[in-house]
Amino acid sequence: MKQFLYLLCLLLAPTSFYAQSPVVSSKITFSVPRDSGVLLLPVFLQYEDIYTDAPLNPALHKGQETGDVFDSLTQRYLRQHGIRLLPANPADSLQGKLVGAVKNLLRPMVPSNIRPVLTAATKAAGCHYVLVCAVRVKVGPGGYWDPNSGAIASSSSYARLHAALIDPNSTDGKPRWIQDVEIRKLPRPQTALFAEAVQMLFQLLK
Repeated sequence: MKQFLYLLCLLLAPTSFYAQSPVVSSKITFSVPRDSGVLLLPVFLQYEDIYTDAPLNPALHKGQETGDVFDSLTQRYLRQHGIRLLPANPADSLQGKLVGAVKNLLRPMVPSNIRPVLTAATKAAGCHYVLVCAVRVKVGPGGYWDPNSGAIASSSSYARLHAALIDPNSTDGKPRWIQDVEIRKLPRPQTALFAEAVQMLFQLLK
């Protein structure tokens, strides 16, 4: 009987109970000239409690795997679409400084003290742009179904994937292109939903 009620609840549950398609924030397209190289920084990972904003250990939520899969999918997708990528080398004196400053590069405006390093690093690498990305996750209670009361709820966790293309020669320090994609659940790196979200993040970067 309980199994029947469970199946019935699933059929009657609102669509928010299920894994919904990722949601894109912008419809702005940017075309990267084919002779322009893009320096790709490692993805910035951030996990926080949804109620207190307290930082959480990414390792408890497959953070390392999420970052590795994100970087791999990003490189494969953009290269397939003709964008010349150069993954940043943390051991390089200039690129390493950018890797260490990735959190600051994710701001709406690049801090003035980082711009000289940005210019020098891209010039030395033969690149015209820097691509910075982030996966920010808010962790909350998971979804549940109470067979006694019939109460049903979807997970409150969500993730925002962010990408920004920075032009070192920009006079105002603002990125040339920005995109965000939201996943309304904890990111699972090996799922088709996560791969779809990464693809949607870059589909308007031509």
